[in-house]
Amino acid sequence: MIDPASISNANALLTAQGLRPRKRWGQNFLCDRNVLERIVRAAALQPEDNVLEIGAGLGSLTRSLADSASRVPGCLRRADADDDVQADPCAHDDDRPAHE
Repeated sequence: MIDPASISNANALLTAQGLRPRKRWGQNFLCDRNVLERIVRAAALQPEDNVLEIGAGLGSLTRSLADSASRVPGCLRRADADDDVQADPCAHDDDRPAHE
């Protein structure tokens, strides 16, 4: 599995899926391993903790959190969702980022 925590891998994953970050949604992708490690340390997660990641993106933070927590479901806004539609992609009971 490709590690999205590098700019080149993140770009490759986005290109392979035919996706581009949407400025109006404020999309940014976390591609700095040092920042990921600082976030995980600051979260001070315990093995029994559950974490819900909103806007899981390519999953780099999700994967890092999953090393410390029991469950880390993530949810994403559907790429094809109308901007005015308030879809609930977080309604998935899964350990992977939610996609529809």
